[in-house]
Amino acid sequence: NEDAWKDIRMVLDVAMIIYSLRRKEMIEAEWRKLLK
Repeated sequence: NEDAWKDIRMVLDVAMIIYSLRRKEMIEAEWRKLLK
């Protein structure tokens, strides 16, 4: 079913965006700790 596949792709894309944003925040927080 192509519609179901589209939904899955959309959810995966959103999950990847959220994951990369959270990861970026974590990395920036680590850098702030190191630079202080």
